[in-house]
Amino acid sequence: MEHKKYKINEVAKMHNISKKTLIYYDKIGLFRPQYVDEVNNYRYYDMKELPILKQIVYLKKIGFSLKEIKNLLDNREHDLIINALSSRNNEIMKEIDKLEDMHKSIEHLLNFYRKTKYLDKRDLYKPSVKIFTQRKIFYLKCEEEGNVEEIMLTYRRVLKRLQELNLFSHKEYGTIYLKEGIEYGFKHNVGSFISIPDNYNIKEQTILEEGKYICMYKDGGYYNEEAVKYLLKWIQENGYEVLSDIYEYCLIDYTFTKSVDDMISEIQVRVR
Repeated sequence: MEHKKYKINEVAKMHNISKKTLIYYDKIGLFRPQYVDEVNNYRYYDMKELPILKQIVYLKKIGFSLKEIKNLLDNREHDLIINALSSRNNEIMKEIDKLEDMHKSIEHLLNFYRKTKYLDKRDLYKPSVKIFTQRKIFYLKCEEEGNVEEIMLTYRRVLKRLQELNLFSHKEYGTIYLKEGIEYGFKHNVGSFISIPDNYNIKEQTILEEGKYICMYKDGGYYNEEAVKYLLKWIQENGYEVLSDIYEYCLIDYTFTKSVDDMISEIQVRVR
């Protein structure tokens, strides 16, 4: 029984592809019509050929190149197609993991920005108690004497180090004042840090222990020793003992303001 012949426009419409695409497939020998009219050059396709085109469309949709598809169709071996699909499936799973990480990063930033938009000058320099669960950061100490420019340069070194480890974090960042600076001065005991996700495990990471933290919002740039001293004095006067380094999380930075004076950060110190 002879099957009905379909014109190129009909076949293109059936598979939601263009006539131009079918002509190109014919040109490269991927999918050719059964018959070409010598008079008008019309292409005609047999129904029994259409499942092959369906397979081509599907394989292209899931990421195979035309060259790969042609190799699969030319050989038509179980092991070849199974291995090819397994390989592509592994690639897709890796892409899914990357997209999931990106999704979590965006969700974190959205939640972070939604909270920080409510901060204003009335909230500054008012110490309070907050309870935090365990967190992770990665920090580097300034190579030169601490100042705003050196803090920013050190933060770039932090990002560079993470990139060398093929890692990147969109989480909170800021200035770290090392505990020994309380007695000896912070200018040589200061650095930059970035929070890292729980699933990151790197040799240089630092664990911020869970517990009670005295926190205070402040304005100004990335480095303000006077604000830190003000908070430490408040901690001492209220009978607390400092247990940790001092972390200044940048909340409102150049993303939202052009003025250093309008930047807001939160200083956090673990105490008992």
